[in-house]
Amino acid sequence: ASSIECAEDATVSCVSFYGSDKMAILSSNSSIFFYKHSCTPKPPKFGLPPALVGKIFKDSHAALQSSNNLRHLTFASENCIYAVQASKIGEGDTLLVIHVNSSDYSSVTSVKSFTYSEKIVRLFNHAANNHVFVQTASGALFIQPENEQAQPFTENFDHYCPQFAVCNMGGEEVAVGLTSRGVLYVNGNVASSNCSSFALHDQFLLFTTFAHVLRSISLTLPVHEFIEVASAGPTSKYDESFREIERGATLTCAVARDFKVVLQMPRGNIEGIYPHA
Repeated sequence: ASSIECAEDATVSCVSFYGSDKMAILSSNSSIFFYKHSCTPKPPKFGLPPALVGKIFKDSHAALQSSNNLRHLTFASENCIYAVQASKIGEGDTLLVIHVNSSDYSSVTSVKSFTYSEKIVRLFNHAANNHVFVQTASGALFIQPENEQAQPFTENFDHYCPQFAVCNMGGEEVAVGLTSRGVLYVNGNVASSNCSSFALHDQFLLFTTFAHVLRSISLTLPVHEFIEVASAGPTSKYDESFREIERGATLTCAVARDFKVVLQMPRGNIEGIYPHA
């Protein structure tokens, strides 16, 4: 772990990662800082802090000068970032698509704005399909291209989902969302009504329940089969898709290209385990 300082007169409001070595930080004064992690073959024991490679201020482009209170920064591609511009109470939000010069990350080449009729509550970059997803306050889902108007997704959530992600399941692009009441949605289908957290792995969708169980279900299943498996109990006492965990433990992440799952315990400590599935 390492700490970085992006600005002396502002606090960090949002962080977004791109690939395995880049990240963008949005500060409270709407400045954006770009960092790159070291890729040296043998880094020091405790790792190297990411290096600042560029920064963009509000006066970098005319369209950004009036962009106060940006939020939901999303690093979508090598030279493109998304951010939501705050609007007045009772009005919809404006989504900004900001193209930057990827050679130095210090200049803006273009800014496009797209207006939504509702408040934008979440963005998610589905890098596997090159789609940026937008979730609005009602649970409606959209795909927002860089240069075109948003396209409604084939499915919507019934309710707003604070935790939200997109993956490919059975060869189909699906949205996964978790409400504040523990309802886990896969597209518009309820997969579990007893969910406390979830995480995506390359091959599995994992989620924890309020019964202190970790579920691991393959993403190769078609959506309807996934829903059936997720809502069913164990097929036998040897069912490896079920694993008991400590009371109150929640998923932090599933490590890509590995089988380790990181859990946060109620005391705040972090532990890694290897589910059998």
